[in-house]
Amino acid sequence: MAALTDCPGIEHPLHPIAGFQQLTIIGDVVGLTVPQDAVMALVNVQDADVYWRDDGTDPNHDTGMLAKQDTTFAVCGGAMGTIKFIWDDITAAINVSYYGNPK
Repeated sequence: MAALTDCPGIEHPLHPIAGFQQLTIIGDVVGLTVPQDAVMALVNVQDADVYWRDDGTDPNHDTGMLAKQDTTFAVCGGAMGTIKFIWDDITAAINVSYYGNPK
């Protein structure tokens, strides 16, 4: 899985766990609901661009990182619990697959 290179220190195959979340981002800032054993999430941006921050601060159009529609990026470790998203101009959705250590 190419995403392994996005998460330093993860050197084993990832297996899907408790596994998937879809969020609709309408106007309020939203965060992830991370499964207990997750070590990485793949976030796929659908429908519209979103802004995000992973330092626990609410993102906005001036201080957030832009994630364009139809892109996928990895979020690793503790950042999964602190990342937050807000929409750009129209309702957006994100699909999130969570991965963890093999048991």
